[in-house]
Amino acid sequence: MQKAFPQCKSLGNLNYEKLWGFLDADFASEVHYCEKCYRVFHNNPDVDTCRECGGPRYKAGYTINRAKQACASFVYANVERQLKNLLQSPGIWDDIKRNKSQILERHVDTPHLITDITDGKIYRELLSEGGFLYHNCNITVLMNTDGLSLYSSSKVQPWPLFFAINELSPSLRFARENIILASIWQGKWKPPMQQYLGSLCSVFNNLYDAGIVVELDNKETSVKVKVICGTYDLPAKAAVLNMTQYNEVNPA
Repeated sequence: MQKAFPQCKSLGNLNYEKLWGFLDADFASEVHYCEKCYRVFHNNPDVDTCRECGGPRYKAGYTINRAKQACASFVYANVERQLKNLLQSPGIWDDIKRNKSQILERHVDTPHLITDITDGKIYRELLSEGGFLYHNCNITVLMNTDGLSLYSSSKVQPWPLFFAINELSPSLRFARENIILASIWQGKWKPPMQQYLGSLCSVFNNLYDAGIVVELDNKETSVKVKVICGTYDLPAKAAVLNMTQYNEVNPA
């Protein structure tokens, strides 16, 4: 934490208001939602109550000198900027090009061998002529989210949402420095997935349709991104798919 926020002399000095003060406005944004009906609030900070159920937006007790703190919220990081920085990192784009070439060779030499996600049927279709990956500069990502237990004495769990680039070789794909943190939610229950994931849809729709312009090989290149799969444990899978969890019993 102190490496990320060196201006804080100790963790005790880092509170909610100071945390947002250290963040670049373009780096992360907070989305408020009603903890009663899960309706997402509009960006206007002066709207204090939910139009659907009348639930409060902010915690009680704030003053003019203290920033308003939402009762329920999640935070989105700037995915486009992270992708651009990652793709322009030394060796990353070279690894993607090299791995893509090896994937194509493997599909020709051993068409029935499956050694990685890039050998699957859907991925092969994306690589075929006219497919999304037929364009050498397009990439795909894998999504993952799960609850993390921070303390044995507390039920509070953060649910970070991660993305990994499938075209990176496996040794680099899941390296900590190459994982993209898209958002994070924290609470004593599971996040409202429709709202949590819904706001990200517009980001990845834009990455799929328009892409981002990245300086690669000393020239500006348009890179498009497609989410092709997600990996979760069973409770997280049920939440993401808006299904009843496998060990929950519906009331008669």
